[in-house]
Amino acid sequence: MRVIYIDVLLAVNIYVDYLLLRTTAALTRSPLGGRRCLLTSALGSLLSLIILAPELGSAVTAGIRLSGALLICAMAFGVRPLSRLLLDTAVFFGANFLFAGCVYAVSSRLGADFIYMGNSVVYADIPLIVLILTTGGLYLIIRGVRLLTAGSPAQAGCYAVHIRKNGREVCLKGFPDTGNVLVDLFTGRPVIICGGEEFLRLTGLDPELKSLPRGFRLLPFSTVSESGTMPVFTPDEVTIEDLATGRKKRVDASAGLGREPLAVFDPRLLDL
Repeated sequence: MRVIYIDVLLAVNIYVDYLLLRTTAALTRSPLGGRRCLLTSALGSLLSLIILAPELGSAVTAGIRLSGALLICAMAFGVRPLSRLLLDTAVFFGANFLFAGCVYAVSSRLGADFIYMGNSVVYADIPLIVLILTTGGLYLIIRGVRLLTAGSPAQAGCYAVHIRKNGREVCLKGFPDTGNVLVDLFTGRPVIICGGEEFLRLTGLDPELKSLPRGFRLLPFSTVSESGTMPVFTPDEVTIEDLATGRKKRVDASAGLGREPLAVFDPRLLDL
């Protein structure tokens, strides 16, 4: 009869969930703070207690794990927009599946008796340094693949962003930037950072920000060079046009005031 230590079980799964959430955030470029990631990992590790239950069957186990992945991603990344939550959940669930598959393959190949899987939960009674090196290596491989396959900003300037508000519309030069992970905390929408005289005329914003028009709110932001607050609002409609192909896509996003006369958007908006 196998002995399972609850403290080891929870500690291992906190670490694994933390790493998988970080992997998910890196692959989907979703913002995720360290404290929130750790808290979610701790709560998510409680799901590992199903290893103590009798064998549940693959269908039931898959349902529990998928529901757990949805809950964990909702706590980590928020529930809005729904399309982003579903994407994060799919990536997180896939990363879990890949990790469990690798663990099972290694344990079967080596005949390791220190690794046990029950109801798709991994229990590893091994030194922490071995776990860190193994999962850390997997994380680096995934990040490497992501960097190799990530699109470059070569097409920057080949996009136009159309923003409509109160019957008026402006068209700004679009700049896809994977570094723009700013999210409107009030609505959960990604923020397209806009600027220029046309944008100011559309919104009625005072460049000095002495007063905010109705419907605007201040959103804190931080970059490498500066931090502060940015006025944001929800447009009636936002459409991103690929000038090279003529393809247009309506996106669910907020707009914030930036310094440059263009619209900086997360290119993932085109994939959602």
